[in-house]
Amino acid sequence: MTTGTDRTGTDRTGTDRTAALQALYGEVLARGRTEGIAALIAPAYRSHLPTFTPTPELLQGREALSRRVLAQQALPNAVRRLVLDGELAFVHVHYPGWRADIDPVSGVDIFRFEPSGLIAEHWCVRQPIPDDLSRGVDRYADAGLPAGRRRRDPAALRERVRAMLEQMWAKGAVELVPQFYAEHYVQHNPDMPGGYTRILEVAASIREQLTRGGRPFPIQVHRIGAQGDLVFVHLSILMTGINRNEGSRSTNVDIFRVDDDGRMVEHWDVLQMADEPLQDGSTLF
Repeated sequence: MTTGTDRTGTDRTGTDRTAALQALYGEVLARGRTEGIAALIAPAYRSHLPTFTPTPELLQGREALSRRVLAQQALPNAVRRLVLDGELAFVHVHYPGWRADIDPVSGVDIFRFEPSGLIAEHWCVRQPIPDDLSRGVDRYADAGLPAGRRRRDPAALRERVRAMLEQMWAKGAVELVPQFYAEHYVQHNPDMPGGYTRILEVAASIREQLTRGGRPFPIQVHRIGAQGDLVFVHLSILMTGINRNEGSRSTNVDIFRVDDDGRMVEHWDVLQMADEPLQDGSTLF
């Protein structure tokens, strides 16, 4: 399990929450051991899914979760990144295809912990993905960038990424790209190749659309969390300027690695499109 870098120490609460998440993914989900749920999940547990037509409605509460886990028996997974910020935890997860007819799923899970340490709420974003490794792409890879030198303030990181979304992306302000993105920016979404150059192109495309009176590029931020040099942003947008799903509604989680100068140097994402239903509901818990 990989966490944000440059941490100067973990308090007792952080340690306990990390252990709880390790137990959830490693024992409850991966092995289908429902006997561990009572020690991890609050009785009134609520699961929130993007409100898309094909998305099923889940029954709420700890007992309903136990029944779902029992029915699926085991859900293989690999946790790639974890950020703890206040009462929230953000987890980047790979759910490999567990049947020959099911695609792998890329996911981010967001949990809210009660002061007692139990998980009270859960939000998720899911994206069916092809076998990217066959194309020489690993969307979960780490570029191995050098760690920053400064101690990171989570609040400052959250505000920096929010400013980028509101000041640059929402307005197509291509002139601000150098302020928010490093030229050696690494993109782990194979549908957005080109790194820094591609960011310039997409920002310019949004600016052109807005100049012509085209549809705006609204960004609704739901949740944002930071730790070390990583920032997770849970948001909804209308897709524009990328290689597919033009004009589709999407609920995403974007993950940014931020350097000491407040520039984005690495990025991962999970994009849940309104018109791309999941093949199987096993990853929805």
